[in-house]
Amino acid sequence: MTGTPLEGTAYRVQFLDTPAGFPIYFDPQSDWLRHGPFGMWLVGALRPRRIVELGTHNGYSYFAFCEAVRQRGLRTRCVAVDAWAGDAHAGFCGDEVYAAVCARNAPYAAFSTLLRKSFDAALADVADGSVDLLHIDGRHFYADVKADHQNWLPKLSPRAVVLFHNTEVRERGFGVWRYWAEISRSRPSFNFVHQNGLGVLFHGPEIDGPLSRFVDRLQTEGGAAAVRTIFERAGEESVQRHLRTGVAGPRSLPAPPRPVERGGRTIFGGLPRRAPVGALRRWRAIATYRVLATLSRAAPLLPARTRQRLARSARKRDPRLWREAATGPDVAPARPGRTEGDAPRRALLPAGRTAERKSGAPRRILYIEDRVPLHIAGAGLPRANDMLRMMTEAGFFVTFLPAIVPEEDRSAILAAMPEGAGEIEVAMGVGLEGLETFLSARAGFFDHVLVSRPHNMERFAAVVARRPDLLQGARVTYDAEAIFASRDLAKAELTGDAALREAAWARERAELALAAHAHHVTAVNAAEAARFRTPGGPAVSILGHALKPDATPAGFDARRHVLFMGNLADPDSPNVDSLIWFVDEVMPRLADLFRGPARLLVAGRNDAAAVRARRGGRVELLGPVDDLRALFDRARVFVAPTRFAAGIPHKVHQAAALGVPVVATSLLARQLGWQDGRHLLVADTPGDFGAAVARLYRDPVLWQELREAALAQVTTDCDPDAFRAVLLQAVNPDAEASRAGSS
Repeated sequence: MTGTPLEGTAYRVQFLDTPAGFPIYFDPQSDWLRHGPFGMWLVGALRPRRIVELGTHNGYSYFAFCEAVRQRGLRTRCVAVDAWAGDAHAGFCGDEVYAAVCARNAPYAAFSTLLRKSFDAALADVADGSVDLLHIDGRHFYADVKADHQNWLPKLSPRAVVLFHNTEVRERGFGVWRYWAEISRSRPSFNFVHQNGLGVLFHGPEIDGPLSRFVDRLQTEGGAAAVRTIFERAGEESVQRHLRTGVAGPRSLPAPPRPVERGGRTIFGGLPRRAPVGALRRWRAIATYRVLATLSRAAPLLPARTRQRLARSARKRDPRLWREAATGPDVAPARPGRTEGDAPRRALLPAGRTAERKSGAPRRILYIEDRVPLHIAGAGLPRANDMLRMMTEAGFFVTFLPAIVPEEDRSAILAAMPEGAGEIEVAMGVGLEGLETFLSARAGFFDHVLVSRPHNMERFAAVVARRPDLLQGARVTYDAEAIFASRDLAKAELTGDAALREAAWARERAELALAAHAHHVTAVNAAEAARFRTPGGPAVSILGHALKPDATPAGFDARRHVLFMGNLADPDSPNVDSLIWFVDEVMPRLADLFRGPARLLVAGRNDAAAVRARRGGRVELLGPVDDLRALFDRARVFVAPTRFAAGIPHKVHQAAALGVPVVATSLLARQLGWQDGRHLLVADTPGDFGAAVARLYRDPVLWQELREAALAQVTTDCDPDAFRAVLLQAVNPDAEASRAGSS
C-alpha cells in the first residue's frame, strides 16, 4: 500500500503540498486512530532526522510514523520507548503485546528500534539535540506528562515538533490538558480536538518549508477550523478505507452503528458478535438461574439481604444473556426483576415514529454518563445509579449511553443495574465518537436528554449545534455533577501556580457557559447552583446524594482505628494529595495515639507510587473494600483532609451515614454546609488537624454528639424522597408541575 495525496477530495488545501498518507497497520482500539493521516503528513512535511515515541503499546501511532518514513524514502531513525507492561490509563499487558509489536516492526527494522525500558532509562540511548519529532503518549497524569516533557527537552533539536496525545480528556485523572494549557502559550502550537485531542507544539525556532506555511495558515481567518476539518475528515476516511478493505489489527472494528428491528423493538446494532454458547452450558445456566430466582422469592424463609444476593446472582445467569451472546445486540436490554417468559412491559418504537406514539406511552430519556454506574467505581457513579433507578421506577424508559467507557462486560452491566429498576437500554459501543451517528439514528425518538459532566455536555452541545434537527423538541437537562474547575482553582491558591490559576479561570467560564445549552441544570450543592443561575437562564436545582442513615452498631470503646477512604490511582488527584499531607504532616503529631492499637486504614485503589511508598508501620493500605459496613464498624474517626476539590464530598456523607464522626477541612465543610463542632470537626493546618483527630478519638461524649448530629443532618441533606422529587422535576417538568397543581 502506498501513501497517496488526497487530490480530488475536500481534504486537500493549497498549502498541503505534502501528501497525507493512510497507515497500513490498523488497531481499532487505538485512541490515535483518526490522527494517523496527520501523523504521516507531519513526517513528510518535517522530514525528521530522528523520531522518538514515549509510550507505544500496540504501536498504531508509531507504525504510522514508520510507514511515512518508508513511503517517502526518508533517512529517519525511529525509536519507540515503552516498558510494554501497561499502566493505569492504557491498561496492563503481558509479553504477548511486545511480541506482536516486534513482529509489526520487522518491515521497518532497518531504521526502527524498540527500546523496552523506562523513559528515563532511554535518555542514555539518544544523543542530545538529535530529536526532530517527539511524541509523548505515556501515562497521562499531569505530573507524568510534565516530567516526560521536561526530561526530554535536552534531546530536542532547534527544529523539533512535540506531540501530546489526550489533550481533550478531563476525566480518569488525565492531566495532559492542564499541562498543554501551560506550555502552548509560550510557542506556536495547535490542538486537534477530535479523538481525545492531539496537541502540536512547535518547540524549535527553525520552522520552515511546509510547516512554516502550516503555521501561517493557522493565523488566517478560519484557518485553524479548516485544518481541523481537513485532518478530522482524513482520519475518518482512513478508518473507512480499512473497514472497506477488511484490513485490521488485533481485533476488527465494530461496524458503524445502525438501527435494527428485532422482536418488535428498535435496538442499536453493530457490536462484534460472540460465539454461540454450547447447549450444555446454556442448560446449566438456565437451570441455575431458575433455582436462584426461585430461592430469591422465598420471602417467608430467607432474610431480605440473602434474597437480594440470590437475586443478583440469578441476574448474572439470566437466560437473556445467553441468547444475546449468540446475537450480540449493540444495546443490551437490562430489565432486573423479570423472569424468563415474562412479556415486555413496553416496546421501543422504531426511530422517527414518535408521531405514532399512543397516549400513556412511557417517557423516553437518553442518559449520557461516563460509564455504566457500577457502585464500586466511585467518582459520582453511585449517584448515577440512584438516578437511573429512580427514573425507571417513575415509569420512564431510559437509554443509558456510557460515553467514556463504551464497552463493559455484559454480566457486569446486569449486575450494575439498580434493584427494582424498570426498562433500561445500555447503548454499548457508541461512546462520544459515535454520539452523532447514534442521535441521527434515533432522531425524534427521545423526549428528554440528561447529560452528566462538562466534557460530555461539550461534545453533546457541539453535535446539536451542527445538527439541531436531531433533538426535534426534546428537552435537555445538564447534570453538572460539579464545577470541576473549582478544584484546580483551589489547588492554584494552595500552590501559588499562576498558570494553573489562569487555565482554571478559563475552564470555569467554559463550564458555566454550558448551561446555555440546557433547559434545566442540576448542581450538587447550593454554592455551585448559585454560580449557574443567571437572568433569563435555565432553571437550576440542587441534586446532591440519595442516602439513608444506617449507623454501624459498634460503640465508642469497641472501635480502634482512623479511617481514610478514596480513589488513590491518580498521583495528581485531591485524594493522593490529602493522604500524603495527612501521613507526612499530621500523623507525626499523633505519635501517642498511634503507639496504641490504632492504625490508619486506607480504603480504595492505591496505584499511585507516592501512596504505596507510605504503607507500612501504622499505615495499612486495604485496596478496594467490598464490605464497607464491616470496615466502618472498626473505625472510631473518619478523616477527610482534602485541600482542593469540587462538588460535594460523598465520602463524608457516607461516613456520617454509617455512624463514624468526621474531621475534615474547611473546604469540605463549606461544600456540605455543615458547622464545626456541631456536625464535624474542622481544621486546616497540620497542628489543628492533629489536635482535632486526637480530641475526637479520646472524647466519647463529643464522639456521640457529633455522630448523632451528623446522622440527623444526612437524613435531611440526603433524603431519597427529596432527591427523587428534584430529579423528576428536572426530567419531566410538565408532569411534576401538573401533579403539584392537583395536590
